[in-house]
Amino acid sequence: MLTGGKRWVWRGTVQGRRRDFGLGSYPTVSLKEARTKALEYLRIGRTGGDPSDARSQVPTFEQAAEKVIQLHQPKWKPGGRSEEQWRASLANYVFPRIGNKPVNKVTTHDVMVCLAPIWYSRSTTARRTRQRISAIMRWSIAHGYRADNPGDDRITAALGKNTKRPQHLTFVHHSRVAGAIAKIRESTALSTMRLAIEFAILTAARSGEARGARWSEMRIADQLWEIPCVFELVLAVPVGMALKYLPCPFGVVA
Repeated sequence: MLTGGKRWVWRGTVQGRRRDFGLGSYPTVSLKEARTKALEYLRIGRTGGDPSDARSQVPTFEQAAEKVIQLHQPKWKPGGRSEEQWRASLANYVFPRIGNKPVNKVTTHDVMVCLAPIWYSRSTTARRTRQRISAIMRWSIAHGYRADNPGDDRITAALGKNTKRPQHLTFVHHSRVAGAIAKIRESTALSTMRLAIEFAILTAARSGEARGARWSEMRIADQLWEIPCVFELVLAVPVGMALKYLPCPFGVVA
């Protein structure tokens, strides 16, 4: 049957007791999928078994996380850091504690144990990690593995707000840019790194634009760099599909 909260539920008799078993959320779980699972539970119940034993097939938290990451991959920007950040935060702070735990056994206390060490010292990382845990738990709920989300806002209520004043990056006054470039040239950093920073400064480009630049975008004869519209940030006024032209300062192209 489909409940008012749009969740499939199988209701039947198991070992002489009336029991309800969640089959997943609609429309994530289709009618066909719900029926298949319900028939399996019915078969188990009629043979004297307990559908709860089928929970041995419940994925671990790490397995569920991999499923969620795979679902997100098509939406993430190619070459971006979204997947890297997801995997790093989970591998560093979550998997060591609950990675091998079935998702239906993860508790709010488990999530708190994962996040408490970084809740105040690395508040942004902690907040994003909690959001990722919550997303994995929502996936688990949708597939009928559990009924609640131990990664929801109860964590904030238990650990307290971890907001703090943002630490803005310092900037170099325009009168000191020449000196800054001179120091960059004298630094011991990799030459590619030094040149990339100088290139970004001289073209007033974003770091992502500079790092993702291609020779095919350079019009050397015209001293122009054509930045593809994929890099455009659309705010209040859309820029459409037009290219953005930035003058190529003398000396940028070696």
